Amino acid sequence: MGALTFSPGARLYLDSNLFIYALEARSRFTAALTELFSEVDAGRVQAVTSELALAEVMVKPLKFGDTRIIAAYREFLQTRAHFEIRSVDRGTLLDAAHLRGQLNLRFPDAIHAATAIRAQ
Repeated sequence: MGALTFSPGARLYLDSNLFIYALEARSRFTAALTELFSEVDAGRVQAVTSELALAEVMVKPLKFGDTRIIAAYREFLQTRAHFEIRSVDRGTLLDAAHLRGQLNLRFPDAIHAATAIRAQ
């Protein structure tokens, strides 16, 4: 895989910024992310994210009425076979509060971290 290498069956937690970089093509990381998502689609890498990511990536497209990007995010995040979207449940929120208290994380970052920990 070029610049990115993963062990077979690797499990990765992906934050919202990666989806923005991949779909809106505004980053020097776009090519690497395209490669990463190809690995996910092929089942060689298991990707995990939180429902929070869907809400975070939708803010600006909804604000500006960008229906093309809104549809792209929905398609991208909801149709991948090897992509797990974890719920933000009470246990995750309690874990996030604990992480925020310990590490002084912003609450959305603490939710992502708690979700990643729970997803192993």
